[in-house]
Amino acid sequence: AQITLDGQGMTLEDLNAQVDLLVNDVSFNSYKYENISVNGNIESQLFAGNISSEDPNINFNIDGKANLNDTFPSAQIIGQINNLDLYALNLLSYPLKAKMNLDADIKGYKVDDILGYAQIKDIVLKNDSIKWSADSIDFKAEILDNKKRQLSLTSPFINATLLGQFNASEIPTVFAKFGDQYFPFSSFIGGEEVDDAVSDAATDSIRQDYINVEIGIKDPTELAQLFNIDLRQLDTASLSFT
Repeated sequence: AQITLDGQGMTLEDLNAQVDLLVNDVSFNSYKYENISVNGNIESQLFAGNISSEDPNINFNIDGKANLNDTFPSAQIIGQINNLDLYALNLLSYPLKAKMNLDADIKGYKVDDILGYAQIKDIVLKNDSIKWSADSIDFKAEILDNKKRQLSLTSPFINATLLGQFNASEIPTVFAKFGDQYFPFSSFIGGEEVDDAVSDAATDSIRQDYINVEIGIKDPTELAQLFNIDLRQLDTASLSFT
């Protein structure tokens, strides 16, 4: 790798520099990555730059901006992933290629503070026999007029809305514990299954918070086959609870 730093300043607050990084030969997981470049400018805790790759198995071009001055840092990215061959990169044991466009505008220090949106557009996933495409997958985090937090996910295979007063970082635990009463989710993902899922979820995670959850699942069998998941049939399903 080759890196060039041209500027002045010793701390993040007073750093003013142009950064150029070129990766010609870096190996990870038995794959050699080539022709990856990062170019950007840092000034007054503002960063604007580009990261791109001409590697044939991970070809992308992404522009980004970041502002570290505000109470809640913000970042915007827009870019294109022209080809991502997960099998060639030794990241999967079966063939799978992907291409998509990215657009995001997010602010916040941590998961519980995040506000903004992220969108994956013009998605194409394929292997030797199956091709799956979608217009977009959209995620949005916002604070409504009534001061409640709303997280929403819209996609061709699942739609979900979470509304209320809650910490977003606790949501996976809440769902795992809620699901444990029907299927041992916690044990399946390597955690410890609880005896009283609903009680623990309400007492330990939600505490005095309030959350309303609505989830709709559409038939994802074709998508599951791309990931070598033997799902023969799953009818449309929905879940709603408070």
